Amino acid sequence: VGAVAKQWMSMAQCFAGDPEDPPAKGLRTKQKRG
Repeated sequence: VGAVAKQWMSMAQCFAGDPEDPPAKGLRTKQKRG
């Protein structure tokens, strides 16, 4: 990961809040578009 990516992520994190674990496998479902 480069310096620019690290800098961007540090700024983006203040909008996203604290890191969280992802949902358990199978909980996310794809929605059909259209």
